[in-house]
Amino acid sequence: VESADVIAGVTGIGELGEGTDYTVSFYAEGADYEDESVEPIAAPTNAGTYQVVVTGTGNYEGTLAAEFQILPIELTDDTTVEGATKTYTGSEVTLTDDEVTVTYDGTVLASGDFDIVAGSYGDNVDATLEDAVATFAIEGTGNYTGTIEAGTFKIAPADMEDTTVAVALDPTIIETLDGTTVPTVTVTLNAGKTLVASTERDADGNYDGEYLLTFLDEDNNPVATPLPAGDYTVNVTSTSPNFTGAKNQPLHVESTAQDSVEGAAVTLKNGVTTITSTASTWPVYTGKAIEPTVEVVVTKTSATSPGEGWTKASSPANTWRKTLVAGTDYTVTYADNVNVSRNDSGAAQAGDQRSQTRHGVFPKSEGGALSAMPPTANFTSGQGGRAWSSSGAGRPRRWRSKKAST
Repeated sequence: VESADVIAGVTGIGELGEGTDYTVSFYAEGADYEDESVEPIAAPTNAGTYQVVVTGTGNYEGTLAAEFQILPIELTDDTTVEGATKTYTGSEVTLTDDEVTVTYDGTVLASGDFDIVAGSYGDNVDATLEDAVATFAIEGTGNYTGTIEAGTFKIAPADMEDTTVAVALDPTIIETLDGTTVPTVTVTLNAGKTLVASTERDADGNYDGEYLLTFLDEDNNPVATPLPAGDYTVNVTSTSPNFTGAKNQPLHVESTAQDSVEGAAVTLKNGVTTITSTASTWPVYTGKAIEPTVEVVVTKTSATSPGEGWTKASSPANTWRKTLVAGTDYTVTYADNVNVSRNDSGAAQAGDQRSQTRHGVFPKSEGGALSAMPPTANFTSGQGGRAWSSSGAGRPRRWRSKKAST
């Protein structure tokens, strides 16, 4: 309302001129305009109730006051109401006024011109697929009035890679020889909703949960359980319309409390021959490192099978045996396995060819040798003698055993 919209007149005289015969002032509803300390307001533009005061000037004096209203605009059904696209949270999704666009007769309303009606939301939990929408209503405030119930917005699936999705794991997994230990995996959304793992699919191919859990080895191959110890990846892939994508979480598995091989039965074999304390079973010196094959068997007492790979022994009662796999369950280290093993007196003996076992390299038989010095301890004469004598002078000596046979 402008001052020009106010027309003042005097009976018998006619209309008076603003600025010449009178001035116009506006006051808020209920304001005491006669109090000189009360300031007038600018010409009002918003809906509401106001006072207009006409004060005579020039040839006129006195004051006249009147109350008037500016009515709000009634929103009609052609008003459009659209909400911003939101993301699935696992609970009801709501909007703020700033996230809503209301358009009336080509004019976009300010956020103060409407309110979202409390309790008016519908279908606002799950992600909206294809043409589906969540709904809500708004009501005009201030310069607008009326209710529009046709407000709509979309809910997008949550991305598994987003920071709102968290995958919690046991940082250390205890490895057991029966391979039954698996980590506890908890997937949460917005630090509140715990997601449900999928275990099966229905006839239409739909999963019964929200994500599929897969363990991957270092080559990204799926494995049933993250064993043996090493580095793995926990892959969480969405199986629900409310989610999209996948998330990987590194997992390091440590063998902190595994079954011990201490006391295991260890057998060494030279080909098909089992190496014992008997010299005839020892490997023969070849000048190269000798590495017998190793067989490790562990035992465990249990009323029932300890797990995969265990077989029940005939005795004692409740005894189970398992042959371990080299490289997977244990490693073999060889040492001092080239030369003949000898005791303090120089006799060939069983030596340490690997940790946890004591078997040696049998001396190689040789009838004689040409040398300025006696042959090395890796040679014996005839059937195994070890004492040597020399013959000849001024020429290379031929060393022969003093002992022809054993």
